[in-house]
Amino acid sequence: TGVNDDIIVHGNGATGEVTEIRLPAQLPAEYVKPGDFAEGEEIPQPGIGGKQSPRRPYADLKSPALWVPNFYGNSLVHINTRTRAVKYIAVPSSGMNPYEAAVDSKGRVWVTFQNSDELGRYDPAAGTWTMYSYPTKGMAQRQNHMYERNGMLQFVSASGASHRVGKLIVRSAKDVQALRDKAK
Repeated sequence: TGVNDDIIVHGNGATGEVTEIRLPAQLPAEYVKPGDFAEGEEIPQPGIGGKQSPRRPYADLKSPALWVPNFYGNSLVHINTRTRAVKYIAVPSSGMNPYEAAVDSKGRVWVTFQNSDELGRYDPAAGTWTMYSYPTKGMAQRQNHMYERNGMLQFVSASGASHRVGKLIVRSAKDVQALRDKAK
């Protein structure tokens, strides 16, 4: 990703061709509204990066989907790798700053957020988000490692901000009930 230029670079291994997918200009809707700036006027952005600042993407190897966390754009970007169509998906709350994506065996997209103590799961089939909270505040997750084995999904996130490593095990309601029954 071109974090400072709002581009995704695509390399075709078969032909050796390298092309760019430019993310269309988009206002950060929760902060700036259409009409706040004159036609052609540059929108000021704090810190580094472009207007959107795409971060750590993840390709779903079972479909033509590339998922790109859009840091300043506060969205998840879906790029169809065959057609190069770009679609923006809003994150659940403003100012979350999506940072890194991962895709599980069911095609669901998991996203860490810099300004949230949560891990988000986006279900493309349903078009819905489910949020999972970490028990530690101030996580600001930067490294997201997904481990899926025997139907169990686990995430380990490293947090330099909180000097901690968090582990989240995703369980179904049936799994949780079985654990409760076992503890009795």
